[in-house]
Amino acid sequence: MKYLILFKILGIVGICALEQGSGRILGTDGAIAFEPADIEAMGRLIAQPVQPLRSVPPGIPPTQQLSEHTRAVKAVAVSANGRLIASAGEENQIYLWDLWENRSSGLLRGHTEAVLALAMSPRGKLMVSAGLDRTIKVWNTQTRQEITTFRGHRNGILALAVSPDGRILASGGLDRTIHLWNLETGKAIGILEGHEDWVQALTFTPDGHTLISGSADATIRFWNLYTGEEKQVLESPTGGVLALALSEDGRILASSGFEEAIAVWNVPRGVVETLLTGHRMGVLSLKFSPTGNILASGSDDGTVKLWNMDTGSQMQTFSGHKTGVSAIAFTPDRRSLITGGDDSLVNLWNLDTRLFPDNFTPHDDTISALGFTGTGDLLISGSLDQSVKIWPVTEQDNSSPLHTVSSHETSVWSLAISPIQPVIASGSFDGKIKLWNLVTGRLIETLTAHQGGVYGMAISADSQLLVSGGDDRTVKLWDLQTGALLKTLGGPRQTIYTVTLSGDRRWLACGSADGMVHLWDLSRLELVSSFPAHRGAVYGLALTRDGKLLASGGEDGQVRVWDLRLVEQEKREIPTSRRLQKNGSQVRSLAITQDARYLITGSSTGEVKVWNLVNGELLHTLRGHTGGVSALSIHPNNRTVATGSTDQTIRLWDLIAGKSQQVWR
Repeated sequence: MKYLILFKILGIVGICALEQGSGRILGTDGAIAFEPADIEAMGRLIAQPVQPLRSVPPGIPPTQQLSEHTRAVKAVAVSANGRLIASAGEENQIYLWDLWENRSSGLLRGHTEAVLALAMSPRGKLMVSAGLDRTIKVWNTQTRQEITTFRGHRNGILALAVSPDGRILASGGLDRTIHLWNLETGKAIGILEGHEDWVQALTFTPDGHTLISGSADATIRFWNLYTGEEKQVLESPTGGVLALALSEDGRILASSGFEEAIAVWNVPRGVVETLLTGHRMGVLSLKFSPTGNILASGSDDGTVKLWNMDTGSQMQTFSGHKTGVSAIAFTPDRRSLITGGDDSLVNLWNLDTRLFPDNFTPHDDTISALGFTGTGDLLISGSLDQSVKIWPVTEQDNSSPLHTVSSHETSVWSLAISPIQPVIASGSFDGKIKLWNLVTGRLIETLTAHQGGVYGMAISADSQLLVSGGDDRTVKLWDLQTGALLKTLGGPRQTIYTVTLSGDRRWLACGSADGMVHLWDLSRLELVSSFPAHRGAVYGLALTRDGKLLASGGEDGQVRVWDLRLVEQEKREIPTSRRLQKNGSQVRSLAITQDARYLITGSSTGEVKVWNLVNGELLHTLRGHTGGVSALSIHPNNRTVATGSTDQTIRLWDLIAGKSQQVWR
């Protein structure tokens, strides 16, 4: 005999059948939905259909309602550039919203039951969804097409998390297991077992080595992803775990459950440091701000609260939902908070920028180096504030960095980005070069490179060779794969401020404080020319990819283009040159487009000039910086240029149109 039971799973109302005698709970189609051991857990969640709260505590109303949902919203996610908002719930489909254009952006269909979890890849090109139909779907956020479907769970999926490098997906759900998937190959990696009840929350540590899971069994477990072993088990003081959030540095973990408090854990010590109280009902969702100093919480009482994690105090309360707030997310720029609720609403709150004292400041000192990645989707910046930042290239002002790496002990003066591999090199005033993983922001290796500052670096087009120059008047060649020093080149008599390589790896040039340019033939490791290029220091050098032309700029305000073909063909020691600019402000930075059509220069007075490299014509003078242009880099599209300044801002320009595109300040 079967009995129909009305139930609520995480707020989802449905009907199932209980088969008398066997203790099995069946789906309405007769398929087994829960084993006998699940019935006790089910009993905790059996309830009447969701009813609106009789009264919602007063608080700040939402700035805007984005929702087109007609039933409960269970998940929200925001793309890395902050443009795309995705929301999902009981309607079996995913709603998309374009935040920049403030309009609906379509639907994703494919799931056959409620969608309970969403996750975006770190770069925002992939989105993952999962739910009660036991499938995980991977979507291309640009084409809106389904890429693949993962199957393996024996029951509904409640939680998803993507690793910081975007390679591994973790999923957990009603079958009490955690599945690991490779997003690059589309294959299953393994299964983590240990929880005794539903897995309802997942998060990766910043280094990607550890996965943290929260379960209805009132435990929080730490998993070693290299071995698949359980490293640590913490007992939740708030009952079954509904939500987890980890700070950006991985040192603070917040957890919540059916009780009203939020537990704040010291991760290294594995202890609860404080309990945040203020909600009147269980806390369903948690999220740290991108800076990690503010925690947002959504509760079954219909409110959203912001907490100061430095003091543990409640900062603000938002009221805009009539029922539980099941999902919550910050936009990457920290300007807005997105929430989804059981009342079918997706709300957006514009946040008071005073909550984030350092909001939207790219760096706290001069931006000394810039570089686009080979694909152009990321921009790297280095600063005298000792940090290196990795930025998503979006169409939005005031972007937020994906990673900030700050292990330099002195000012960062130079950068080089591998065009092929996910590797960044940064050089600092103490003579060290640090190699970083572009995807994770993790330090790979530290090279003790020069005696004094490292002011110029370049990486070869094949990503095999790293070249550096600095205070000790030497140029050093490094194997980028191993970090081994291959060769030290002498010749310059004063500090080297800039180095450059040709695309064919034939020519290496450096410019020094005495106005000299030194040119090596790398095929023979031979110094073929040393010639006076400027009166005063040479601050900028750039070779065309074919190695035929070399551009230089310096302290004397001149911009010169040198023809290297005669050095090779006629063995001339000093190449011929033409002056594009005979006098003016100091030229502090310089770059050539990959197609060798344009030369861009940045001056000490803040001007950016665009030159036709073929005929020497000045096309545009771009103004906007209030300080000297200390760094610049050209996008692979040969149209966009990024400039960094002593005014601590980053600007993106359209060099063809001669217009400013964005300002990060």
